Amino acid sequence: MKHKLLLIIFVVLTLSLGVLPGENVQDVLDKANELQQSGETEAAIALLEKEYEKSPKNVSVCATLGFYKGMMAGKTQDFMEAGKWVGEAFTLLNKAVDLDENAYLPRFYRGILSVNTPEFLGKLDNGITDLERFVTFAKDPARKVPSSIVPIGIQHLASGYEKKHLLEKAVETYEKAASLMTRDEKKKRILTTIENLKAKIAAEAKKSESTAEKQAKSEMDKKIAEPDNALALSKKLIQEKKFKQARKLLEALIEKEPKNLPAYKLLVNVVSEMASQGYDEHIYTDTNYRTNLAFEIVRLTEKICELDPEDMSMRLTKGAIAVEMPFFVNKLDQGIADLKVVLEGDSTDEQKAQALYSLGVAHQKIKTTYWIKVAKKYGKTKAAKSVFAGLMPAIKRVSQEEFPPPCLKIDFILGFRDELAPQTAVWIEGPDGEFVKTIYVSGFCGYAKEKQIDLPQWGKNSEFRDVDGVTSASIDQGHHVYIWDLKDFQGKKVADGEYRIRVETHFWPSMMYQRADVYVQIGSTADSAIHEKGNLIPFLKVDFHPAAK
Repeated sequence: MKHKLLLIIFVVLTLSLGVLPGENVQDVLDKANELQQSGETEAAIALLEKEYEKSPKNVSVCATLGFYKGMMAGKTQDFMEAGKWVGEAFTLLNKAVDLDENAYLPRFYRGILSVNTPEFLGKLDNGITDLERFVTFAKDPARKVPSSIVPIGIQHLASGYEKKHLLEKAVETYEKAASLMTRDEKKKRILTTIENLKAKIAAEAKKSESTAEKQAKSEMDKKIAEPDNALALSKKLIQEKKFKQARKLLEALIEKEPKNLPAYKLLVNVVSEMASQGYDEHIYTDTNYRTNLAFEIVRLTEKICELDPEDMSMRLTKGAIAVEMPFFVNKLDQGIADLKVVLEGDSTDEQKAQALYSLGVAHQKIKTTYWIKVAKKYGKTKAAKSVFAGLMPAIKRVSQEEFPPPCLKIDFILGFRDELAPQTAVWIEGPDGEFVKTIYVSGFCGYAKEKQIDLPQWGKNSEFRDVDGVTSASIDQGHHVYIWDLKDFQGKKVADGEYRIRVETHFWPSMMYQRADVYVQIGSTADSAIHEKGNLIPFLKVDFHPAAK
């Protein structure tokens, strides 16, 4: 999962708004539109918020304010702030649709934002529905939908079909959008997209005709013909840790029997096992791989509780999973509600105890969220100092007997805790700034390589030349010690001279970042250096231990 991609990305349109009739608000909407088009989206939002206070049931004000807030989510580099904008945007857009479900503007805005958010947020289907309604509205002259926005809505509807892999439908819709486009540049881009999709459709048609594809489908049909046998085979595959095969089999069984509870429960176990594997090579080809698994686990537990709401065991599982999920899944409040249901329901003592434990985890997360906000927004206050002091880990000591000289000991503290463990790298540079060796790099960045942006200095210097052997699980707040055996990334002993030892860390979602560097002389005598600046890496000490004479 490349963190840049964990951002909520929105398409910022520059268009003349068609607005619904309304008393005393037309001038405000026109002014807000002018501000937004000139790049002053925050000023436009401030203007609309004042009008919204006076006219909370005006559909145009509600919808336009929601859309502009959605735009702000795409402009910030702070994931927590982006999440706030997203939540406010959809709250307003949903309200606008509820106020008048037959108004074209809320459908237009909500549809565009929905199909352009990452698919793991689950907005795509609703976005397609909204844009389909908008296109229907546009055909009715009585609704007076501005002709300038019709091709834009159709284009984004086509994009939604493409993301759903409804390729033929996407081509047909893109062609409709292109026929209405008046600007040659936009039309040319759409025509290129159409040609690419047609080529993809042809390639997939050819593939589906292959004997291997037909044989694979036939074999799967045989496996799920008897559900009990399919479940037994799934359990066997899980025991053998063949999670991908088990997942495929269970998904096929659920497609055939949408209410098969045992299949859903096994699938939750399978996907949970896959998610617990940590970062691996999947991240390079799909940076959202683990993120998508997280959302799938949540969807599966929700489905199970929908099918059997009285199952306290699964209600507990659903609540505990929601609490443990990263912040971007946005299910913490729902998880707390589920855990309270377990506490108040006909549950065993063990289930109630587990629910209380998970509620404790939830409140720890809430505390962390507040502390992150203090540290990031009010970093120079006494309260922020208290946050960092409260997070400062104890320093551990490493005995000289644990590592033979000559060697270099790298000793540092990560003094902060975010919603997720940070991405961190430790590496060595030579006398002229040349890359020498990566000592450690966190799992995501190590596997994502050039597709990551979290550790820019390490990525630029290392060019990812030696990540395989040093990539490991993400380290978190605490005291960490690494030993360098004085060999470069090619396994050759380095020459005497001055070397730069660097530590880089990037926290998410706060986006707080720090580097700490020291220089040490390697030779016949001992040397050491220390860096004690900043809050994220408040302590870095490097000691060179020469060979015994």
